[in-house]
Amino acid sequence: MNIQARNIRIYQPESGFTLVELLVSLTILSVLMTMLFSGFRFTNSVEKRVDNSLYKTSDIMMAQMFIRRQIAQSENIAFRDDTGKIVHTFYGDEKEVRFIAPLTQNKDKAGLQRLTLRFVNEGGVNKLVANVRRYQLPNDWLSSDDQDSVVLYEGFSTPSFEYYGGDSMGRDTWRSYWIDQETLPVAMRVSLEHENNELVSWPELIVSTHVGQYKSARAIR
Repeated sequence: MNIQARNIRIYQPESGFTLVELLVSLTILSVLMTMLFSGFRFTNSVEKRVDNSLYKTSDIMMAQMFIRRQIAQSENIAFRDDTGKIVHTFYGDEKEVRFIAPLTQNKDKAGLQRLTLRFVNEGGVNKLVANVRRYQLPNDWLSSDDQDSVVLYEGFSTPSFEYYGGDSMGRDTWRSYWIDQETLPVAMRVSLEHENNELVSWPELIVSTHVGQYKSARAIR
């Protein structure tokens, strides 16, 4: 009896994971990894948007500062062309404004310059571009060539320039053009719209010329 008892073994299952437990663990792990990776992608996307917004905000500030400074220094110059017609050196429509002003912040460009601000579309991207040409003779105003060009701001929709001043009835109002006028407009407005998902936007810019510096702010808003 004792001999038989010694030969009897009690079965004990080996410790470890079953196939079902392993599959469940792998499934839970894959779900956690997916959630972690999605969170990482979301965080990375947010960081990129914030960085882009900071760059855009800086570009907006620089562009508006440049426009404000140059429009405020615009000169009211007139001359006669080859036909004897009087030409006034301020031209403005919805997409382009051209005027004469000094670039006082640029020591390499002394004297008066012909500045052109225009909206262009390149590769499906809207851009606000500033072009510069030295102004010495009337032909410099009439020339179609520019000497320097720089993109002030890009990535917007529905841009427009507007001009404030007297109409044919002598009433001050906003209009979409300023052509062949004896005086400068009292003020100019630069409006740009952005897509709804943009974190930053272009604040409406209203700039007074030296003609309108003594006008009340309430009169042009």
